[in-house]
Amino acid sequence: MDLKNNLTLLQGTASAEPLFSHESYGQMFYQLPLAVARNSGTVDTLRIIVCNKLLETCPVTVGSSYAVSGEIRTYNQPEGVPRTIVACYARTLATGQDQSVNQVHVNGVICKPPIYRTTPLGREICDMIVAVSRDYRRTDYLPCVCWGSTARTASQLTVGTPLTLTGRFQSRTYAKLIGGEEQTRTAYEISVLDLMAQEHPLAPSPETEPTQEADAAQQAQD
Repeated sequence: MDLKNNLTLLQGTASAEPLFSHESYGQMFYQLPLAVARNSGTVDTLRIIVCNKLLETCPVTVGSSYAVSGEIRTYNQPEGVPRTIVACYARTLATGQDQSVNQVHVNGVICKPPIYRTTPLGREICDMIVAVSRDYRRTDYLPCVCWGSTARTASQLTVGTPLTLTGRFQSRTYAKLIGGEEQTRTAYEISVLDLMAQEHPLAPSPETEPTQEADAAQQAQD
């Protein structure tokens, strides 16, 4: 796989011990919460998926700084739960410096019609799902959010449009009313800083057409 299609660089502080996530092909994987501060002072607590081999070579201590390189991926929840896990899959893990890094670069294709709206304060926002191919004929459906003039540009894109975007991986806590009870949830998404789209969309294919996983990725942000 060409990591230039889906590359994330993060540096932040481990906010908790790694927690077992799942086993795949005999390898154990863990979730590591990484706290990465924005320039504004807001802190994103990001979900990192890291294998046991990386943890053996770079043990994690809560409160210490770590650098991660990898890619944003989506995973289906087990047992038919209609939600998608959005996380950074770590390909490298190393001790870091006392500074924050949060850079995402993605090449993908629009797979659902973008949703454009304005906030109560009048800010323009556009949500979109970008399909990004990876190894073994898998596709990740990445939830992205655009603001301002970038939101207006994104709102004009059609399904099948190839694009390149840069931004940051972020977490967002929100309240949702379920069965008459308010629940607090956390959404993980790419906040788009810059976007470049090709003028001529591709013909829809199985990877770019809306799928159950893409729908779940959208629902995970609602």
